[in-house]
Amino acid sequence: MSSIIAIEQTDAVHIITDSAIYGADGVVHRFKRKVVELPLSNCVFVLRGADYPCAALTLMLFQYDSLDAIMDNLPKHMQQMVAVFDQLSENVSPIYRHFQVTVAGWSDTLNSWASGIASTYETRDPDDVTGISHLNGYQPFIPYQGAPVCCVPAVESEVLGRDVVTQDDINGLDPERDGLLLVQAQRLTPVIDGAFEVQYLAGGSAELVTLSAEGVSRKILIEWPDECGQLITPEGAPTREEVKVWIAEQQASARAQDHDEPELIAA
Repeated sequence: MSSIIAIEQTDAVHIITDSAIYGADGVVHRFKRKVVELPLSNCVFVLRGADYPCAALTLMLFQYDSLDAIMDNLPKHMQQMVAVFDQLSENVSPIYRHFQVTVAGWSDTLNSWASGIASTYETRDPDDVTGISHLNGYQPFIPYQGAPVCCVPAVESEVLGRDVVTQDDINGLDPERDGLLLVQAQRLTPVIDGAFEVQYLAGGSAELVTLSAEGVSRKILIEWPDECGQLITPEGAPTREEVKVWIAEQQASARAQDHDEPELIAA
């Protein structure tokens, strides 16, 4: 998985992502710039999760001349790639099968800079550790257009030190300063997978990609001291064992509360 942040302002849309590529065990395999430019449409896309669709998806989306055309055709391309994967692969971890595609650019339909996230997960899929499939209105493969500021994995807006509610609030965000605050918060956020393993997702570096009437610009916001062959271990974050202990305590407390509740007797 990856860190993804989308900020939709009136005059631009900004995408921030990390650069770490790792396996199901969380060990980093390599680093790369994840945001792919599509010059014909002045759009970009970025993958989270399995990396196998990247080359094919680049070729498929390169042909479209607008964000709206990409949004319309993305579901069928994602379905095609999953179908081929399922024919060629058996008994593999869901982390190697599932992926999410974030696309961004100018939408003639919405008359605004916009972004959307499409995912291969089924609705409320238990394998979806970051939760997009649990959002109201989510459908597999269909681009989901949510809040104008979207963070996956989610972080609390309090990290910005102010409320972000209206479009004016969003326009007042500094993509570099505030984007760095958000991605740093994501780096410190542990994610629990279906095997009860704790992973940190944001690693390598954080890149800001901005799309506007002037074109596409890129800037590295920060570089972290992560290494290939190692787990992402953010400085200042709880250890994996500390997170597991905390979760176990919360689960035990919840079970105790359930046990203390009186039984309901039907007449």
